Amino acid sequence: MHWRLIVSASASFYLAGVGRPFSVTLGNARSGHGLAYDTVRDRVVLFGGLGGGGTITAFLNDTWEWDGSQWSPVADTGPPPRSNLGMVFDGTRALLFGGGGSKSFFGDTWSWDGKHWTEIQDIGPGPRAPAGMVYDSDRNRSVLFGGGAFLGDTWELYEHS
Repeated sequence: MHWRLIVSASASFYLAGVGRPFSVTLGNARSGHGLAYDTVRDRVVLFGGLGGGGTITAFLNDTWEWDGSQWSPVADTGPPPRSNLGMVFDGTRALLFGGGGSKSFFGDTWSWDGKHWTEIQDIGPGPRAPAGMVYDSDRNRSVLFGGGAFLGDTWELYEHS
């Protein structure tokens, strides 16, 4: 059994498995955003994406959290605006990697602790969008795969003590 959160253009959601639709207010409908489930705080974290309506679109850098009943804006500073980013929760924080903005691709890594975004200084993958991310809890590693122009590389984030 698994859960899926399905987003429509009207910013209405349908929680598969429960069978109940609900509406949200996120300012704009969006695509290409990052989502990660914070198991410690029991929140879904959403960052950025492409938003707008009609023929006007904008890269976003807002952060929202879903507490099970409503979305709330939680930060207005952090990573530059982007879409098609990789995002994962690693057991203690949400991690964000890469994505594309209006003029470039990003190769940066950021962490969200529930209150603040912090850029992690690292040497790692080159800029890319999109990128797939997952957390391997058996090995305590965040794993990034591919992205960009059909990249097939795999990266793991190692923490230095």
